[in-house]
Amino acid sequence: MPDFSDWIRRTGLANIIWITDVDETLLEKSSNPNNVTQIPGLESLCEKLDARAGGGFYVITGRDLPWLDKVFPARRIRASCEYHCLFRREPDEPPEILNPVPEWSLIDEEMESLAVRHEGLLLRKKPFMRSLHYIAVPEEKREAVKAAIEPKLKALLDRHNAQTGQAVGMVDGGKVFDMGPSNSDKSHAFIDILRHAEAKTGKKLTPVYFGDSPGDLPAARTAQENGGKFIAVGNDPRVTSVADFMLESPAAYRALIKDVIGLQPGRGCFSAPGPFPSQ
Repeated sequence: MPDFSDWIRRTGLANIIWITDVDETLLEKSSNPNNVTQIPGLESLCEKLDARAGGGFYVITGRDLPWLDKVFPARRIRASCEYHCLFRREPDEPPEILNPVPEWSLIDEEMESLAVRHEGLLLRKKPFMRSLHYIAVPEEKREAVKAAIEPKLKALLDRHNAQTGQAVGMVDGGKVFDMGPSNSDKSHAFIDILRHAEAKTGKKLTPVYFGDSPGDLPAARTAQENGGKFIAVGNDPRVTSVADFMLESPAAYRALIKDVIGLQPGRGCFSAPGPFPSQ
């Protein structure tokens, strides 16, 4: 199988739409999900990549838009947020609201109570979503805690849905349960981004998607179904098993971007860290 550098060379960066997750993909994991991590030079890297790709750099994230704008404070990013409840198609456009806000007040108190019962659980509130993180749970207890809280969260969501008529579901985000409108996921975001970019450019584009968790798999499969590639970041076997290429860490991903934006005109390939293992 050819390595990723060869695939980029043959496809041409100008023909690629570059779509990426953020947490534990571009950025390292944080034990406190409320923290906003800023990597020196990351914003400049992404801006140069966007220019190379002809305005083809997009983010898909479960995070809310204010958090993303703190990660990229100098320049607005084209982004789908909160599992495609909010979509900013272009940096100078206001975000489009795609889903109603769930009636969280019906179950917030019980979710907060559930979070304090176990060491390391953290409930994060966003406009369209609730995220219960268990990344800080001691590793030896993590699976047991996950198994204990999952059915309780599902019962709360079922009750919310019965009372409101809304459809709110849950996604396993790797080390977090993401809860929000169930008629949307990262595959919906991917399709909308691809359609928007192709309408904007007037040409057929080849997508790439970078992600690290099971919550990224709908977008990963959609990339592959549309003639593109999925690049897994990290070592979650649920994710790497379906990847076309792999990167071991967010640092390796940022190194890849540095190589991509360092392409010389007419060369079309980048240097190490390739080749990357392919599934």
